[in-house]
Amino acid sequence: AVILCQPLLSGNFFQQLVQPKPDTAQLRKVLLAMVVAYLLEPLCTLFYVSTVSRVAIKFVSDLQQKLFATILAQDTAFFDLNSTTSLMGVVSAEVGSISDVLAGNLS
Repeated sequence: AVILCQPLLSGNFFQQLVQPKPDTAQLRKVLLAMVVAYLLEPLCTLFYVSTVSRVAIKFVSDLQQKLFATILAQDTAFFDLNSTTSLMGVVSAEVGSISDVLAGNLS
């Protein structure tokens, strides 16, 4: 949202400059708003990235726990047909793929 207000503020700034007699008080207000917007942008980006990262990590962790719980709830015959190593490999690969997709969306 901060980055979206920058073109508007720049437009107001240039609008003040092209007037025959610029209003210095209004020019100062626009410049102050631009400085505040440029200072808030990195903080808002940091907040966004850290929040989305925490949500993605929590999602992947919950998904992994649910998958393991589902596997553990299977009958003994299921484990006779499927080796534990291959099951864990599939779970790790799938959860890793989802984690990679989520990480790719952050960058």
